[in-house]
Amino acid sequence: ATYLGAGDSLGLIERINNIGIVCAFVAGMRILGWYIARSVFCDNVARFSGCLSQAHVMERLYGRFGCSVSKFLTLVCSVGYIAIQIMVISSILQYFFGISHVVGTVVGSLVVTCYTISGGVKAVILTDLVQVILFALIIGAVFVLSAIKVFNQEDFWQMIPAQKAWIMPY
Repeated sequence: ATYLGAGDSLGLIERINNIGIVCAFVAGMRILGWYIARSVFCDNVARFSGCLSQAHVMERLYGRFGCSVSKFLTLVCSVGYIAIQIMVISSILQYFFGISHVVGTVVGSLVVTCYTISGGVKAVILTDLVQVILFALIIGAVFVLSAIKVFNQEDFWQMIPAQKAWIMPY
């Protein structure tokens, strides 16, 4: 659900519209990344028996140094993600409500902290579940409405601008 969020569904549609079919091809190449990850992890899952985290897997593969590097990078990325969330909340509060940057940062910190305390992993899983259900419903509705428009509107294909027409196979 997190991987197939708004950026990968609606954002991809916009990029395909603006850039063209090449963007769809590049996005489709992500399947190759999934295949490589599946090959590495699924085919070697027995090697990672007893590992509880990425750091444990890196320790098994690369020794103590791999574990240490993995832990350090995870810490840096986690702090960065949290800081970005707080900054975004602060910027939204500043833009829409005129709240100062300092107050927005404090409010953003409280929101992120309360969200984490209120459920941690359970909250993230519930958010992902709701997100997947909403996107499935929205994407399904958009598909049905688009198909109805394409097949019921006689002049639909003539309304496509000439510079975008090459997206269609005919």
